[in-house]
Amino acid sequence: MTEQITYDGLLSLMKEKYTEMTGVNPEDSGDIEIRMKLLAGELYSLFCRIKGLESRIFPDTAVGIDLDRHAAQRGIYRKTASTAAGEIEFIIDEAAEFDIVIPQNTVCAIAADDTCQYVTDREAVLSAGDASITVPAHATIEGRDGNCAAEKITVMITPPVGISRVINPKPFTGGGNSESDESLRKRVLESWSCIPNGNNAATYTEIALSFEDVLKAKTVPLNRGAGTVDVIVVTKDGKFTSSLQLAISEKLRKYCPSGINLYVREAGVYEVSVSLLVKVGDSFAEEEVLEACKDRLQDYFADLGIGEEIKLCDLGMVLMGADGVENYRFLTPETDLAPPADCEVSLKEITVSGRFE
Repeated sequence: MTEQITYDGLLSLMKEKYTEMTGVNPEDSGDIEIRMKLLAGELYSLFCRIKGLESRIFPDTAVGIDLDRHAAQRGIYRKTASTAAGEIEFIIDEAAEFDIVIPQNTVCAIAADDTCQYVTDREAVLSAGDASITVPAHATIEGRDGNCAAEKITVMITPPVGISRVINPKPFTGGGNSESDESLRKRVLESWSCIPNGNNAATYTEIALSFEDVLKAKTVPLNRGAGTVDVIVVTKDGKFTSSLQLAISEKLRKYCPSGINLYVREAGVYEVSVSLLVKVGDSFAEEEVLEACKDRLQDYFADLGIGEEIKLCDLGMVLMGADGVENYRFLTPETDLAPPADCEVSLKEITVSGRFE
């Protein structure tokens, strides 16, 4: 009803009603018409506010801070951004004749990429007789832009004396953007569909997610046989520590019935590579559209739950939501993917090309 209300429509209704009741048409720019215009404007503003209120009072349409308030009523809070972490290997061509100090905050980067740099977390010493040493490091920016594949970090911005080259032997992971409205809304709606009762999977999952360092969680009953419950988690910095494991376990055992074998552990990694062709409309800048497709796919994979199925039809819907996309064709994967129930999906590589035939 409210979607059809407009200022002109209100004014027209008022004029028609006035004519019906008095038998006289209001004069243009007359006193009556001026009053009607003022009243129609106020009524229209009121209807706009009511329409806005309608979208905010329900969790399936609320956004931003209004959605945060709905989530808080369920004991759910938006996850903040996290920083990617990993290790950098410092290498020399021949075994060192003396100790070489790698200072804390040594800065490295990816060649031809000024988006993010990577800084060592502590001082390290490459001992005499060794040719390399691996040092923990973190990205200088929060969010997914800090994640990078293995062997991508090859530039030393502040090179330590005596070091020949650097490389990251493993990917930098754990970087995540602040939780999106869609991801938070999904958690809120799921909390209504499966209400935690103190002794079900939803209870264990929500307790694990109440820890700030936990990005994702999933409860898998009977994973190790009868009487077992596994709580699988993905941490914000990509590092699952024994102290965090102990803290989650202790809190969960307050709700876990006696005789249940409860185990909290880190999710495994299920790597996925995506490559596709996109047909871009003639009136759109191809490079911008392809970049938008890439961003949307990255957001989709980042919001996937642990062990959640990857459907090509869902990926297609994500792509068609980008302005300028007329058609697409996936090269990989060729079919839907079903990751193991205890694994997080990791987007190893994504290639989006405009060469569409």
